[in-house]
Order: sequence, then structure tokens, then C-alpha cells
Amino acid sequence: MIINGYDYVPFYQAPRFPTPDYIHGEDTATYRRESRKWMNEKGGPIKTLKDIQEADWPKADEAVDFDLFRKLGEHLPEGMKVVGGASGGPFEHSSFLMGVENLSMAVYEDPELVNTLNEKIGHVLVGAAKIISSMDCVGAYCFGDDLGYKTSTIFSETSQKTGLPMVQRDRQRGTCKR
Repeated sequence: MIINGYDYVPFYQAPRFPTPDYIHGEDTATYRRESRKWMNEKGGPIKTLKDIQEADWPKADEAVDFDLFRKLGEHLPEGMKVVGGASGGPFEHSSFLMGVENLSMAVYEDPELVNTLNEKIGHVLVGAAKIISSMDCVGAYCFGDDLGYKTSTIFSETSQKTGLPMVQRDRQRGTCKR
């Protein structure tokens, strides 16, 4: 059934990863809020392998509030589905947790750090994807990853080493198939 021209509702939740570093400042926009914040592209809470080990990582079955998907599904008209999942992809989350500048340098200077971080992120994201995509109310699981730019990926070398192998591996395994 299509209601008002729609047969799905988009719904995403941010995974409960360690809190990234934010930069806070005055909001100078025309329609201002009291202040604004954005990701610190120069750094984040993850700088070393020890930081990864000591961070408060969620288990896959605690990554998001899965009950919100179920409750949303209970209110959908017959034939409608949820399209969504755990927001962000491995590159996006690793750049939030390390800062895109530090991540870009670490790809060359400390690939073990980058690989370990992405395995940790990937384990949580894939586990959450399995749970969400198994729900009857979910028609499609998808995630976005901030890789795009006008003519190519933001960091082609970084992208290849920070997340895309995990996505390709799990697509081949059929991990996230519905």
C-alpha cells in the first residue's frame, strides 16, 4: 500500500561509538542557534592502539536502540517498510574518532592502528546490520559513508584502506542481505 505517495519511511540511528571531539563556536548564520558544533578534523579521541583498547565500545546488539525500529514498524500501514539502519559507515566513523587529518596520516604511518580501528567499527556496524535487516518491518538496510566528492572519493588511498575492504568482504559473504 502506498500512503500519500510513499511506501517506506527512512530511519537511521547513530551507533553508540566513543564520543568524537567537537569544535564549538558562535553560530554566525542568519537563523542562529546559541552556538554550533562540528567535528574536529584535526584530531579525535583515538590516537593509539591503547586508545582503541580502552575506549567504551558498544556490543553489536547494543549499538543502537533496536526497539525504536520495532516500534516504528508497529505504526506503519500495511505494505510500508523502514529503509535505514545505523548511520554512517566505517570511513565516516574512523574520521570522526581520529580526525580526518590524523586518519589520513595514519594510513601511511600507522596502518595497524587504522586497520584495528576499522575492524572494531566494522564489527559493530555489521552486527547491527544483521539485527536490523532481520526485522520484518525493515525493507532495506543501507548506510552512507562520507566518501564522495565532486569527481572522486575524498581520499582514494585512505578509502581503500579504511573501510571499503570491510564493506566488500561482507557484501561477498552476504552478511547484510535481506
